[in-house]
Amino acid sequence: MKKLIYSLFVLAMTAMTFTGCEDVPAPYNLPTAGNDTTHVTPPNPSGTGTQDDPFNVAAALNYITTGEGLDKTVYVKGVIVGTPNIDLSFGNATYDISDDKKVSDKLKVYRGFYFNGAKFTADDQIQEGDTVVVSGKLTNYNGTNEFTIGNSVYSINGKTSGSSGNPTEPSGDGTETSPFNIAKAQSIIAAGTYTEDKVYISGTISKISSVDTKYGNATYYVSDDGTATGQLEVYRGYYLAGAKFTSESQIKVGDKVVILGVLTSFNQKTPEVKSGSQLVTLNGSTTGGSTEEGESITEAATDMGFTDKGVAETATLSDGTTLAFAKAEGTSDPKYYAGSYAAVRMYAKNTLIITATNKTIVKVSITTTDGYKGTLYNGNDEAYAMSGDTKVAINKASDTQAIFSGLSASTITIVNDYTAASGGVQLRIKSITITYAK
Repeated sequence: MKKLIYSLFVLAMTAMTFTGCEDVPAPYNLPTAGNDTTHVTPPNPSGTGTQDDPFNVAAALNYITTGEGLDKTVYVKGVIVGTPNIDLSFGNATYDISDDKKVSDKLKVYRGFYFNGAKFTADDQIQEGDTVVVSGKLTNYNGTNEFTIGNSVYSINGKTSGSSGNPTEPSGDGTETSPFNIAKAQSIIAAGTYTEDKVYISGTISKISSVDTKYGNATYYVSDDGTATGQLEVYRGYYLAGAKFTSESQIKVGDKVVILGVLTSFNQKTPEVKSGSQLVTLNGSTTGGSTEEGESITEAATDMGFTDKGVAETATLSDGTTLAFAKAEGTSDPKYYAGSYAAVRMYAKNTLIITATNKTIVKVSITTTDGYKGTLYNGNDEAYAMSGDTKVAINKASDTQAIFSGLSASTITIVNDYTAASGGVQLRIKSITITYAK
């Protein structure tokens, strides 16, 4: 009986012991497939740091650790972790990237710029979770692995531009015959290499901050497409051949320019052409809008290569200047008619765009055909030519002559304007003479 009671007592104690062990926590957490966010194996380092084969973040961190090649521009791909700090006053952003949002190893992108070194203009241009490729120089600053100031975004979620399509590819050698385009200039500045000597840069004026006629310099912006995208500041630059500006009208938005100057980043915040630069060409001219007449070229309608009764489109003159006819807002295409009254007929609202290569057009003289039974064909009274932003009215010098003078641009647009899309007076071009600036 005693043995039975003792056996029952042992069984009871054993049961209590197992029950109590259920409440004792495990000495460590065991990974549970699918719900662990802290114990993830980091990706293996990959990539060579080039544009076509960027480092991943793991490889970038290894690259920094070696301490070698940190003076070179590299490309790193990663996912933005956390909310980027975008400073619109300076146009730069600071944010972290990683290979996987669950991995603790991160790389800081410090005061970086947008595509092609352009400034950030909105706080939603990059966001948490975006996959980006960033170009610039890497360093370890006081224990923080980061991109140095002046880096820029190369791609966001696979796109190498904003919403307006692909940006201009960097090009040019910085020489007079092969100027840097703005994308190339921005990439040089973003890489922190800058230039010690003056280089040639080509672009289109996108914004003018000031033209100071007291000191003779101007501060303006240039870009590859004439918009604010990727624009580069030209700080206190001079006019053609280094002359001082004497009038605010000497440059305007839309002007195509070649600049000779030094590329730098002011306070490592503002990419710019350093003060003291000068314009080399303005709209293809080295004389800067001079209206003094020089050489000229004349082309007869019979030599333009058009088919009789066919649509007049484009003709190229012997010096490379092109004539491009178009229907524009009219109802009839411009046409060429041969015969004794051979001429290109421009109807109401038809246009003629004249484009010269490295020359400035100052005057266009058109000889028209003789009127049939007293009818004149020297264009509508409303006809005009656009020289940049300046509209020049037609001058009917005689019954068979139409002249547009006082021009100053490498591209001129002539419009046989009229109150309606048809009717009016045809501008029948028997021959055309284009006069360039001296």
